[in-house]
Amino acid sequence: MKWILRTGAAALPLSLCYASPVWAQNSAEDTFELGVELDTQYDSNITNTSDSRAELTNLEGSDVIFRPSLFMVVNKDLGGFRLRGNASAGYDIHAENSRLDSERLLAELNADTRLAICSVRPGLSFSRQQQQLGDRFVGEGTNFVVDNVQTVQEYRLNLGCGQEFGLRALGGISYGRGDNSNELRQFSDYETMTYTAGLGYHHPSVGELDLYVSQEDTDYQNRITDGVNDNYRVRRYGASFERDIGARLRGRVEGFAIDLDTPENSGSDFNGTGWDFDLSATLGARTTAYLTAGRDVQPVLNNDALYTKATTLGGGFSYAVSDRVVLSGSYTHLDRNYVYSDFSLPNEESPLLDDNLDLFSASASFRGAGPFQFSVYGGYEDRSSNDTFYDYDGFFAGVKIRYLFIR
Repeated sequence: MKWILRTGAAALPLSLCYASPVWAQNSAEDTFELGVELDTQYDSNITNTSDSRAELTNLEGSDVIFRPSLFMVVNKDLGGFRLRGNASAGYDIHAENSRLDSERLLAELNADTRLAICSVRPGLSFSRQQQQLGDRFVGEGTNFVVDNVQTVQEYRLNLGCGQEFGLRALGGISYGRGDNSNELRQFSDYETMTYTAGLGYHHPSVGELDLYVSQEDTDYQNRITDGVNDNYRVRRYGASFERDIGARLRGRVEGFAIDLDTPENSGSDFNGTGWDFDLSATLGARTTAYLTAGRDVQPVLNNDALYTKATTLGGGFSYAVSDRVVLSGSYTHLDRNYVYSDFSLPNEESPLLDDNLDLFSASASFRGAGPFQFSVYGGYEDRSSNDTFYDYDGFFAGVKIRYLFIR
């Protein structure tokens, strides 16, 4: 069982996942970095729309964004528990579209400790930033709503009780929510609670095998029709297996049945299957690669759908040219089906029912002997959907400069 991360609350837009200058670290080594970063990016299609629709946003089509920020990376033993993760706080400044200027807060932190016979793993995910444009939210007249900051957060606690090797009981709880700052988009704000229980087996020569059942309750607190809130419940029944295959290969596979129902019988129930697959490999002394795939349901913050059925496929590599130069590349494909309830139907003029998003990215990172790090990156993004209103493509390119106070 993957420790509870599947509420959808922590998911970040694809365009935030490109080419960051990450340097390989031994997971057992203590690491702490604190520094400042300036990310300067050119975006050829800041509106995430076709040329014919861009005028509805009242924005310039292309832009240069300056992103100064303070960041932290940690993987450290703090006397009884280990803290892992990263966080950053900054501000986005747009050269052409000041309406999109906003704060940018990102954090992903997890801790590991042991109390008596139980492994305890608290964690949090947090994201606050300007919305990703591209979906139809009409304000005054026919113009798009664009001045909107989205906050997505999740807080979780997972337990595994038993001997270090052998059988163990599993349990977990998480709370997540997504919020829009613009009043016209708060119709899609949601809250979600997830509970998990299961049984696992762990042994170095076998790997980790988990069986579990979970329940996730999602509520759209601002969608009320005739006194009824738009909401749904998901039960998952699954199993996962993870192990190291030699010193150079690590794999994980998970499969689960999905039973989704709407307690108020709003006509959007779903029964199906989901999965999660991760494979990472060290291909020689300088090259690493990974493959990922997954399918699941999750809540929606960007439009009026009740939930999405999302399928992802991705892969990437990194190549160390030297101790100071790393090249990397990645590809991600996202396929989404948007499911609406009887209480909240899709836009009549241009309904969004499904879309496909492809993202290609590459980077070159340079680390000097001193406190400076430098990277260049670029990529291409393409979206197609059931309605050409939502189709777009565009490319981005940027430069990042980092200065480390603590390393």
